[in-house]
Amino acid sequence: MSTHAHASHFLVRHHEIALKGKNRPQFEQRLKRNIESVLGLSGVIVVNSNRYLIDIAAAKSKGVSAQEISRWPTRIAALGGVAGVSPCALLKKLTPANAHEIQNSAALWFCESLNTNSSTIKSFGIRTRRTDKSITLDSHAIDTQVGEQIKLRFPTLTVNLKKPDFRLNIELREKCTIIYSDEVAGERGLPL
Repeated sequence: MSTHAHASHFLVRHHEIALKGKNRPQFEQRLKRNIESVLGLSGVIVVNSNRYLIDIAAAKSKGVSAQEISRWPTRIAALGGVAGVSPCALLKKLTPANAHEIQNSAALWFCESLNTNSSTIKSFGIRTRRTDKSITLDSHAIDTQVGEQIKLRFPTLTVNLKKPDFRLNIELREKCTIIYSDEVAGERGLPL
């Protein structure tokens, strides 16, 4: 998987760990150690609301080549406990003051993806997850606003929410906003 031009991090989503109750912290730490082992370095993983974020700039500052970084999603996805790995943009938490900036970043992410895959993308869908319920805009409103920006720029594309050629994901979390699209599917299960 090539790293998206606007990616600042890799997003690693875990699988069955969420079901493990009191043992959950041990499984989360085990998965983090396993990821660090695959990367061959530490200090580049941030855990944010049950998501592991691998800082690409921090890895580059430690001397890791872009070529090596581009191999990470496939290697991490092979670990038990990983549901999927995606290049992502990590942005500030959505607020009324920066909503337009985040919507523009999402549209820019889409534009870059379209430039890379223009012959295969005929339809798109946007899926916003709002885990921070203090954000007053609901998920559907974000989907609609970003979708309108995309339709203005690319009027020939159709919206397909069930099986789009391209799905743009936006996660509105307690401390940040995460934008991603491509995913390398993981092994799932529990970390060993």
